[in-house]
Amino acid sequence: MSERKPGKFLVLHDIEQMPDGLYDATPRDITLLPPIKLNEPPFDYIQDIQEIAAHTQPFDITPGEKDLFGPNNDIEVQKINDPELNLKTLHIRLLNQLGIRGLAAGQRLEYEGENYNPHSTTTSSMPKLPRVIPVSNISWYYATAEGKWLTRITLGK
Repeated sequence: MSERKPGKFLVLHDIEQMPDGLYDATPRDITLLPPIKLNEPPFDYIQDIQEIAAHTQPFDITPGEKDLFGPNNDIEVQKINDPELNLKTLHIRLLNQLGIRGLAAGQRLEYEGENYNPHSTTTSSMPKLPRVIPVSNISWYYATAEGKWLTRITLGK
């Protein structure tokens, strides 16, 4: 019997609005929960994410200034303006609920919670972000050696 390799699970807002399915790479996104290593698929957590999404009404955000992140300040990002704190509230609700279930145990969370700074990684070859970014859904993403799966959950339903 072969041993299952851990997968990477994260919750994001998919800016590109990709349909559910298997992908070679993560779509352009705004991370709502950081990547977490799991030994099993994240199905136990999906109901929590769906419940939070159902109680969150769609909202709009806008691109902010460009900046450099990472330990060497060499990762180009576009910050996200979230003046009504809808994105941050959604992030904290996800973090709290899934943290209660032990999902974040052992994870580095110094940039989460009150320190959350929404952004989208960018490069000069990527198209500019739209002037207004509608957030009407969130997605969970699970990547293993066997493949990468993205599933969208609509907000407010």
